[in-house]
Amino acid sequence: MGNRKLQVIIADDHEHLLELTRNLLEPEFEVVGAVRDGEELLSAVKTLNHDVVVTDLSMPRMDGLTAAGLILSDNPDARIILLTQHNDPEIARICLKAGLLGYVLKTDLDYELSQAIHAASRGDSFVYRQIK
Repeated sequence: MGNRKLQVIIADDHEHLLELTRNLLEPEFEVVGAVRDGEELLSAVKTLNHDVVVTDLSMPRMDGLTAAGLILSDNPDARIILLTQHNDPEIARICLKAGLLGYVLKTDLDYELSQAIHAASRGDSFVYRQIK
């Protein structure tokens, strides 16, 4: 990869969180797409060069876990992180079992998301440290 920044697609239905996430990531990563729902995410993944996908769980038209499952069925090597407000170990287990590589809480995305993206880019799993 050299000095190229990791390319990231982000998905969240809340405009302010989408922009906050973009602003937090852009100094370190190249945000190549920012979409508002799972259907837009599916289109973005097919058309944009990217290394990692960061998606919200709860979105209209198609939730992030469903979109992630469809992405992984087309490309089992896709690197996807779920960004959520749900501090729920069971959801984290479901995500990892489905093939997602990360589970990060929105409340602390500024602390954990960068680490999760780097881990996912290497094919490693990352779960928010406070999930019990």
